[in-house]
Amino acid sequence: KVAPVDPTQASVPIRHDQIGQGDIICGQGARSDPGNLWFQSFINEKFSDYELVESKGDKSKFIESLLDEITRQGRRFWKEVADQMYVEISLDDAREKIRLALHSLTRKNKSSLGSMRSGNESVPMQTQAQAQAQEQSSVGHPTNGATSSSKLGEKRQLEGSQAPSKRRKVAP
Repeated sequence: KVAPVDPTQASVPIRHDQIGQGDIICGQGARSDPGNLWFQSFINEKFSDYELVESKGDKSKFIESLLDEITRQGRRFWKEVADQMYVEISLDDAREKIRLALHSLTRKNKSSLGSMRSGNESVPMQTQAQAQAQEQSSVGHPTNGATSSSKLGEKRQLEGSQAPSKRRKVAP
C-alpha cells in the first residue's frame, strides 16, 4: 500500500501522461523517463559527498537535504498503482528511494574495489567518460600529474586483457 504525501488528504491517482517531465517514477521499467534519468544523474553527482558522511544520523540529514533540493525544484515521486495510473508516494517513501539509490552506488563501488584488490578477472573496464574524468582529476596531482593519455590507454589495454570474454561458445 502506498502512503499519501499528506496523511490528511489521499493522493488521487493520475494517468502517466499527467506526470511532469521532471518527476521521478518508482518501480521497474521507468529508468528511461526524463525525470528518472535526471534523478540518477543527481544521485551520481551527490554520491561523493554522501561517501564522506560517517554517522547514520548525518546520513539521514544528508538524504533529507537531497529530498529538500528535489522537492524545491517542483519534482515529485510517483508509483504505479494500476495500469498507467499513478499516485504520489509519501515523503518517507521518497527518502527511502534516495537512500536505496545511494546504497546501490555504495555496493557497486565496494564490489569494484574488491574485484580490483583480489586480482579477480572480472575487473570492470573503465568507460571513456570515467577515464576522461580520472585524467582531468589527476592533473596537478603530485603523484598522478604525469598521467597521460598513453598511460590511460595502457591501463585500459591491461584491464581489457583481464576482462572475461563475452563471446558465447558455439557447440560444433
